[in-house]
Amino acid sequence: LLGALYLFYIGVRSRFALHLSRRGYWLIVAHILLFSILQWLTLYFSLSALVRDVIAFFNLSLPLWLTIFFLHQHPQRSNYGDRLVKIALAVIWLVLTLLLPSYIALTAPDSKELINIATLLAMVLECLLFCGVAISYIYDLVEKLKNDAYTDKLTGLRNRRFFNRITSGVFSSAQRYGLSTCVILADIDDFKKLNDTQGHIKGDGAIRSVADTLKGLLREEDILIRFGGE
Repeated sequence: LLGALYLFYIGVRSRFALHLSRRGYWLIVAHILLFSILQWLTLYFSLSALVRDVIAFFNLSLPLWLTIFFLHQHPQRSNYGDRLVKIALAVIWLVLTLLLPSYIALTAPDSKELINIATLLAMVLECLLFCGVAISYIYDLVEKLKNDAYTDKLTGLRNRRFFNRITSGVFSSAQRYGLSTCVILADIDDFKKLNDTQGHIKGDGAIRSVADTLKGLLREEDILIRFGGE
C-alpha cells in the first residue's frame, strides 16, 4: 500500500513534468524498506495492534500529505480533477485515522469481514483517485486545444479566431461602463516584395521581429493579435 501511494505521488508529479530526482527515488525506496522492517518487527515481537496501527498511520500518511501539498503548490484554476484528487486523499487519510479504527473497535469484525471491507474501501478510493487524475488530464488537454485554436503558431500571438471571439464582449463592456476602445490595424510595408526577393523564411523572420517589437510596447490591458497574413 505504501508503494502504491508513492507511485500515485510520482504520477501526480509527472503530470506537471516535475520528475523526482534520483535522490528522491532512493529516499522512497528507503522509506518502503524501513516500513517493511518495522512491520516485521511488530509481528516478530508480538506488539499490540495499536502500536502497529500507529506505525502504519504515520508511514502511510507521508505520501498522502506529500501529494496534497504538491497539488496545493501547483493549483489549476477550475480544475475539478485536482479537487477530486484532494478530496479522495483527505478521505483516505480520514479512513486511516478515524473511520477504520473506530469500526474495528466498535464492531470487532472477524478477519474475513475486515478484509472484505478493506478491499471495498480500497477499490472505491482508488476509483476516486484515478477519476480525479483522468479528469485533470482531460482538463489540461482541453485547455491546450483551446489555447492552440486561438494562438498563431508563427508569432505566438492571438489569432483572428480569438479576435472574433472577444470583439463583441470587449465593445459591450466598453459601452456599458462608458469606456473608450481603440482598434489599430497595421501591416508591414513592402512585405510581398520582401517575400518575393528574400524568400518566405526571411518573411517569417520579419513577422516575428515586428511581433516581438510590438509586444515590448504593449500595456498590460492591451491585446496584440495577428489578424491576417502579415
